[in-house]
Amino acid sequence: MDSPEVPSNWDLIESCKQRNSPAWTELLARHESRVRKSIRAQLCQKARDHHLVEDLTQNVFTALIQNDYKRLGLYDPQRGCFNTFLNAVVSHILRDWRRLKNNQTAQEGLAAGKEPIENSGEAGLLQAELAEFYQSLPPQEKRCLEGMMGEAPEQGEKAPLSAANARQLKHRLTKRARKYFEGQ
Repeated sequence: MDSPEVPSNWDLIESCKQRNSPAWTELLARHESRVRKSIRAQLCQKARDHHLVEDLTQNVFTALIQNDYKRLGLYDPQRGCFNTFLNAVVSHILRDWRRLKNNQTAQEGLAAGKEPIENSGEAGLLQAELAEFYQSLPPQEKRCLEGMMGEAPEQGEKAPLSAANARQLKHRLTKRARKYFEGQ
């Protein structure tokens, strides 16, 4: 007796876009725990809040089906696996959640009579995050970043970076910044 063929993620996605409820249920069953783990990993300390993790998990899957399955339709198996796509959606949802949280905090500060740094307070937060990121860099990467920002080298500073070294450092900086700011 042949066992029934297990549909691929792509087959399930195509069925979901045709409003096939069992396909959506199967897709959720396959990926819900992985999405939850990804959210917990990116939330760090806040991952202990079970309700927050569940809410954000629901937000991820809701985002996939909003606007006539628009986001789910963006998945292209030629560009990568579905788990990578889901991780990108998780990162996007968490970024939006953090922005909303920052805006709410700024609004609460205004209501309490405190003046935010700017309308949403994001500029001050961004400045603090950039300063923290800068302090985490090794000396050569700091030097490269300063050069990219057009800052003049201090007196007695070493010779300018070679083009090859600068390219390599820029690449490392980009990877480090993505990991630091986006958690990827």
